[in-house]
Amino acid sequence: MHLVSLLCVWCLCGVFGVSGLFFEVVFGYVTALAPSYEVFAVSRLLVGLMNGGIGLVCFVLTQEYVGKSYWAMTGTLTSMTFALGIALFGALGYCVRSWRNLATAANSPGILFFLLSVTLPESPRWLYSRGRTAEAEEVLRYMALRNGNTTNLMLRHVTTKPGNHSDKGAGVLQLVVHPVLRWRTMVLMYVWYCCSLVYYGLMLGAAETSGSRYVNVAMYGLVELPAYPLCMYFINKQW
Repeated sequence: MHLVSLLCVWCLCGVFGVSGLFFEVVFGYVTALAPSYEVFAVSRLLVGLMNGGIGLVCFVLTQEYVGKSYWAMTGTLTSMTFALGIALFGALGYCVRSWRNLATAANSPGILFFLLSVTLPESPRWLYSRGRTAEAEEVLRYMALRNGNTTNLMLRHVTTKPGNHSDKGAGVLQLVVHPVLRWRTMVLMYVWYCCSLVYYGLMLGAAETSGSRYVNVAMYGLVELPAYPLCMYFINKQW
């Protein structure tokens, strides 16, 4: 499911930029206004497709904005927002009992995030990998200036000779064609499936456990938080 989601968002972002987030917000409002169960189910499917892919895209983008020494922190903090969102959703559900109003309230912050995402600079790593060195330098200068560094950054220019097709084989299909990537993809898909089965199984069963369902949902998010500092520690640890 996440692979399909990523492919959908990848196609949308490649053609329309940050439109994946825009469509997620639109489908979220369709959920709140759904006139029938069929429309509700389809809208939730589309929200899930957009959300799963956007989460992976955001993770990669936060990694590409910083150096290697910050990867553990940015990657972990990106995932932490998901746990905080679950906890906040439990509190929001307690305050807003109507499911239509709840869907509207939970979806509305997406408008702000979409507007903020439009102002984000392109990934300098991606620009550099595409041979757009001048644009990558401009982004890096902007980031340095915002951090109080006025150093004149210069990158080694990448020139692509006419008829050079060294990147011809690059793409999503390499996950299937390349033997090492194929094996790692299969392992990660299996691990992701097992983790998601347990994670969302507990989450969706919150209403069946004793006590308040709102507290249960919030606790399922908060209980993750102590694990994130540990993740940062073990990722940075020299084994």
